[in-house]
Amino acid sequence: MGKKKLTPNQQLFTHELNRIKRFINKKQKAGYHFNFDLPTMPSRVTQKALRDIKAITPLQLYSNAEVVDQETGEIIKAIEYQAQKRSEASKKGWETRK
Repeated sequence: MGKKKLTPNQQLFTHELNRIKRFINKKQKAGYHFNFDLPTMPSRVTQKALRDIKAITPLQLYSNAEVVDQETGEIIKAIEYQAQKRSEASKKGWETRK
């Protein structure tokens, strides 16, 4: 007896769930810690459930994440950390153009 075939909505739901898992795993390797519970697949995947899972963006995930600063050891919100890193990259780029 083989696996049960998924409905198109179930396939889309698993695709979005894998997208979120991929993002979280990638960022955890970079030092982020997420306080986010992954949504579970409901018994019946509706269009509303698909809209809800598609609405989970990286910005929302970053708002639930923290990073431990390597230099100071303090815990920083991920959004602040990103802004800090972006600023440093911008300054470094400006210095190389001088």
